[in-house]
Amino acid sequence: MIETLNFTQFCVKNGYVSDYDRLDHGMLSPSGHCSNRQHQANLKAHNDRFTSNAKGHQAFIDAILNDQILDADGLTKASILNSIKQTQIKDIQSKIANNQTQINFILSLGRMAYTSTGKIKISYQRAIDDHQSQINKLQNEYNILMSK
Repeated sequence: MIETLNFTQFCVKNGYVSDYDRLDHGMLSPSGHCSNRQHQANLKAHNDRFTSNAKGHQAFIDAILNDQILDADGLTKASILNSIKQTQIKDIQSKIANNQTQINFILSLGRMAYTSTGKIKISYQRAIDDHQSQINKLQNEYNILMSK
C-alpha cells in the first residue's frame, strides 16, 4: 500500500533533516563569541544538515517517481516530470543562446576577424562552424524533447 506523507513526515521516517531543522542558532555562544574550533564544528554540523536535507529532497522526489509514496501536499509524478522537462528545455535554450552570442561576437570583431577582401579568416570560420554545429545538435535535442 502506498503511504501518504508530506516532506517533513518523510524526513522523520527516513532519517533526513527536514526543512524546519536545517538552521541552528548555536553558531554563537551566550557571550556572542566562540572559539575557532567551536566555530568550525558548528559550520561542519550546519553543512551536514544542509547536505542531509538535499539528499532528503532527492529521495522524496525519487520515492514519488517510483510510486512508493504520495505527497500529502499535492506534489505529483506528472508535475515532477514536467518540471524536469521544463528545466531541460531552459538549459538547451540557454546553451543555444550562448553559442549564438559567441558567433555574434566573432562576427563583430571587425578587421581582426576578416581578410582584406572581406571574408572571415579561416580560424574564425572554424570557430563559427563549431558553434553552429553545437547549435544544430542542441536544436535536434530540443525537437526530440518537445516531441515527447
